[in-house]
This record gives sequence, structure tokens and C-alpha cells, in this order.
Amino acid sequence: MRSDSGVSYYHDILAKYKVLTGNECRDKWLAKLLQGITTAGDDKCCMDVVLAKASRERATYETSIDQHKYNQKMRQLDFNLKNNVVLTKRLLDKDLEPKAILVMSPDELKAGMAAEEIYIWEQDESEKIQMIHASCPQCMEKKVGVLE
Repeated sequence: MRSDSGVSYYHDILAKYKVLTGNECRDKWLAKLLQGITTAGDDKCCMDVVLAKASRERATYETSIDQHKYNQKMRQLDFNLKNNVVLTKRLLDKDLEPKAILVMSPDELKAGMAAEEIYIWEQDESEKIQMIHASCPQCMEKKVGVLE
């Protein structure tokens, strides 16, 4: 994987796919996001990855009130996309819209799911495993167990 000196490499990829914004700060964030997601460290990038990153950055920029909030959100996205395979895969597979990720809480980003999806997943999990209180049919002693 390339270091910060490799940012120009990713800048060149962004230029190739014509997704640079002309804004130096935004273009640096695009390059940084792209740098964080190259597959298996082999520096191969496909057009879908580049366009997905550009779309996310554009949505972040358009919904940010000021530069400080924009930078905060981009740092948060950069961290979560580097460290959360589920979130990254869902974004690349277009299971999550770029604008949806912008309103996700830190817990939602960590899980890689929106609040509604987390709720449904938790409900499914709780239905799979249930604690039961039962009496032993032989000795009538009360016991606690897990029912799957």
C-alpha cells in the first residue's frame, strides 16, 4: 500500500475517471478515501470503486453546512471504511446509498447497518435463542436452559 506520497497516484486515478472536483481539499479527501479501499493492497482500482467514492464525497460536501463539519464527516467515513469490511462491501455493492451513510450514527457505521436493519437483525437473533425456565420431567426440579 502506498503512503501519503502515493496520494498523487490516487489523484491520477480520479483524474482518469473525471471525478475531480477542482476543489483542492475535496480532491485530497477523494484520494484519501480511494487510497483506503484499494483491494488487497494491490493498488488495482475499478471504475465502480472510484465512482462510489466520488458519489459519497459529493453527498457529504452537499449536505455539510461548513468546512469543519465536512472534514469531521470525511474523517469519520475514512476511518469506518478502512476498518469495517461489512460497511465497505455494502457501499460498493450499492446496498447502501451514499446519502444514507451520511445520516448514520457512529454505532450504525460500526455495524455497517442502518438503525432499522440493526433492529430487524437483533429481533431475528433474539428469536433464534431464548432462555426458558422448565421443570425436569423426572425430578420436577426447576432448571434454566437455552432453546435454539
